[in-house]
Amino acid sequence: MTNRIAESLEDDPRSPLSPRNVAIGIALFLVFTAAGLGAVAWWAARSDAEVVSELTHASKYFLFIALLITVVEAIAGGFRIWILARETMSEFRVRDGLRTHLYLLFAAGVTPMQLGGGPAQYIVLRSRGLRPHDAFAVLSISWVGGMVALALLGGGGLAYLAAAGRIDVGAIVGSLLFAVAMLVVVGLAITVFPSTITRLLHGVKGMRRGRVGHKVLRGAARYRRTIRQFGESKRTAWAINTGINILMVLLRGGAGLAVAASLGVIFPVVEGLARQMIQFAVISVAPSPAGSGVAELTTVGLMSSLVPASVMLAYTVLWRVFTSYLGVFAGAFVVVRDLIATGRPGG
Repeated sequence: MTNRIAESLEDDPRSPLSPRNVAIGIALFLVFTAAGLGAVAWWAARSDAEVVSELTHASKYFLFIALLITVVEAIAGGFRIWILARETMSEFRVRDGLRTHLYLLFAAGVTPMQLGGGPAQYIVLRSRGLRPHDAFAVLSISWVGGMVALALLGGGGLAYLAAAGRIDVGAIVGSLLFAVAMLVVVGLAITVFPSTITRLLHGVKGMRRGRVGHKVLRGAARYRRTIRQFGESKRTAWAINTGINILMVLLRGGAGLAVAASLGVIFPVVEGLARQMIQFAVISVAPSPAGSGVAELTTVGLMSSLVPASVMLAYTVLWRVFTSYLGVFAGAFVVVRDLIATGRPGG
C-alpha cells in the first residue's frame, strides 16, 4: 500500500513530488535565489564590500554556534512530529520523526510553492505504519502549530517594531502577514472543526456512490474521530507540539544572531529577533521553493538598519545557509540514502 502511495505521489504529473515538478522546483529555487542575491549585491554595491573576504574571515566560533542551533532546531522538528505520532502508534520513534522533518525540509525546498512538504511527510508516516487518517491528522495538527507560531511571533515582532518606531511596514509585508493569519484560520477550521470536511465531502455530487467515494467518506470520518481524540484526551501533546514550533522559529532567529556576530555585527537581541520573526512569517507564504528570492529581498528590507551594507551580502548568504540551505541538503541526503537502500522513499 505504501509503495503504491509513494509511486502515485512521485509518478503522477499532477503530484508535487513528480520528477517534473521537482525539476521545476529546483530550477525555480536556483533562479529566484540567484535573482535575490543579485538584488542584494546591487544594493550593497554602494559600499566597499568584499564578500569573499568577509566570508573567509567570519568567526568560526560563532558559525559553529549557528550550526549547533540549526542542528538543535532540526531535532526539535523531529520531536514535534514524534510527540503527535506516538499518540496514534506507540512504536513510532524519535528518529522516525526526524526523518519525517528532513523529508519536509527537502521537499518544501525543491517543489513549486513548497507544496511537496506535506506529501513527503505523509510517505514517511505511512511507511512507519500510521494509518492514512492518523497520518493526515498528525500532519494537520503539526502544520497548524507551525502557522500559529509564525503568526504569533511574526505579528508580535511587527507590533514590537511598530510600537518602538523602528520599522515602516510596507503594504506588501503587511498583506503577507495577513495571509499567514488567514492560513492559520483555515487550518484551525479544518483541524479543530473537522466536521467541516465531512460536510463538504457529503455535499459533493456523487460522492456517496461507488467504492472510491465510500472510502473517502470513511477516511474523513476516521480523521474526524482522530482529531476529536486529540482534542479530548491528548491536549498535552497538541500543546507541546505548538510550543516546539514556537521554539523552532526562535532558534532559527538565534542562528541569525550568531551569523551576524560571526561577521562582527552585534545588534539588540530583541530587535534582531523581531525583524527575523517577520521575515520567517513572510517566507512561509512565499510562492517560491523554500522562499527563495523573497528571503534574500526581505533581508535587505528588514535588516538593513542593523546590518551594514558592507557585510549585507555575506550576511544574507550565511543567514540562508543556516536557516534554509543546510536543511534542504540534509533532507536530500536522507531521501537519496533511503532510495539507494530500499529503492523507495520513506526508508
